[in-house]
Amino acid sequence: MIIESFGHIVGATQPGPGVERLLDKQSFLLNKGCDRHNLKRRCSEMIVGVFSDVHDNIEALRRVMDDFKTKRVARAIFCGDFCSPIPSRVMGESGLAIDCVFGNGDGDRLTIYRFATSEFQNLTIHGEHAELEIDGRKIAVTHYPLYAQALGRTGDYDAVFSGHTHEVHEQVFGHCIWVNPGEVFGWKGPPSYAYYDTGDNTASIVRLEG
Repeated sequence: MIIESFGHIVGATQPGPGVERLLDKQSFLLNKGCDRHNLKRRCSEMIVGVFSDVHDNIEALRRVMDDFKTKRVARAIFCGDFCSPIPSRVMGESGLAIDCVFGNGDGDRLTIYRFATSEFQNLTIHGEHAELEIDGRKIAVTHYPLYAQALGRTGDYDAVFSGHTHEVHEQVFGHCIWVNPGEVFGWKGPPSYAYYDTGDNTASIVRLEG
């Protein structure tokens, strides 16, 4: 496992120590009280898991879910492309609260909706686009980078998350960060996902190895 913060490695090779170093870094930032957007807003230690483009890679998905639970994320965000309904079942069985949007590769949407509404109350399916407020942060979620870039430029959000390209992307528009966490699928490289820190409005990319 490799953890990157805005492209710089802050922890590597072993899950435990790497995550601990990331937490230490985040705690340092939080204790300084640094919220550049709104000084009146309270600092927080809420960590949100962000992932996208599973494309039925169940083995990698289970590793991501396990890491989210080890990290004790407050909730998670999925940026689309389950592919079949099977990943939605794995996500539901994780017990994590996950906000989901659909992508272009999602075939049996009715079954995915059924899982979310009848079997797994921890899954919330928002359709093509989601607007969330988490720990006082305004967040937009879409599968498509074209829409994500436009949303980021509006100034209405603290963070925008998207997928689709299967590649990590990070960009800043004023006080808003736009992050593509890459892919769980592992088509263009090692599976990757992100941790979003609501306290200082930053994201760290994690890449799975082995």
